[in-house]
Amino acid sequence: LINAGAGVCDLCFEWLDLSVALDDFENCRSSAMNNLTLKNFSGLATDSAGIPVYMQSWFTKIITDKIRIHRVTVVEGDEVVGAMTVSLCRNVIGLRQSYNLPWARIGGPLIAKDVGPTRRAEITHKLLDQLPTNASYFLTLSNEHDFKTFLAAGFKADLEVNFKVPLDQATTWESRVSKMTKRHLRKARAELIVSTLGPDDFIKLYDTHLSMRRRKPYAELSVARDILVEATRRGQASIMT
Repeated sequence: LINAGAGVCDLCFEWLDLSVALDDFENCRSSAMNNLTLKNFSGLATDSAGIPVYMQSWFTKIITDKIRIHRVTVVEGDEVVGAMTVSLCRNVIGLRQSYNLPWARIGGPLIAKDVGPTRRAEITHKLLDQLPTNASYFLTLSNEHDFKTFLAAGFKADLEVNFKVPLDQATTWESRVSKMTKRHLRKARAELIVSTLGPDDFIKLYDTHLSMRRRKPYAELSVARDILVEATRRGQASIMT
C-alpha cells in the first residue's frame, strides 16, 4: 500500500515495467456489480476537477471495456455512494494479487459528492470488507485520507520515492547531484531533440523500444493507445518524446 500524497492529480503517463505477466490478466475476475447502469453512479464525483485523471470515468471505462476487473460498491437506495475498481489476477505461481487498473498511476475509492471525512471512512471500510481476503494488494492511493483508512483496516504501508524539486530550488538543485549525473545532463542538453507524436506513432515507438530491451509491456498496448487518443482529444494530455 503506497500513499501517493494528497495533491496527486498529474496528467502524465508513467510507462512502468511492472513484473506482471500479460497472461495474468486472463485470470482476472469481474464483479457482478459491473452491470449497474451509469445512472446509479451519478452521485459519484467521477469527472470533477479534483479527481485524478486515472480515476475519472472516461479513463476507467476505456480500461474496463477491454480488461476484466473487480469492482465493489456500496449502494444506498438506488444510488451508488461508493465504488472501488481494481485489477485482480494471479501471478506466475498462481497467487492472487490486486493492483491499480492497468496504466493507472493511482487509484482508490470513489465516494459520493459532499461526503464528510467520517462518513467517507465508513463507506471506504464497507468497500474494503467486500474485497477478496485471499489476495495480496499492491495499490497506490490518491490521497492521504484514504491512505490512513486503509492502514486502519489492516493494510501495511510501503514507501515510494519520488523526485520533486521545490520551486525555490529550481535553479540550484543540480549542484547537489553527482558529477556523473551532471555530465549526463550536459550531454542531454546538447543532444536532446523534443518532438511531438500522435498516439499511434508513440505506441509503435514505445513497443519498438521495449522489443530492443527484450521486454514486454505489462498491460495491453491497445488500451494505452485508446487512453492517449481520448486524453489528447479532451486536452488532458500531450505526447512529447
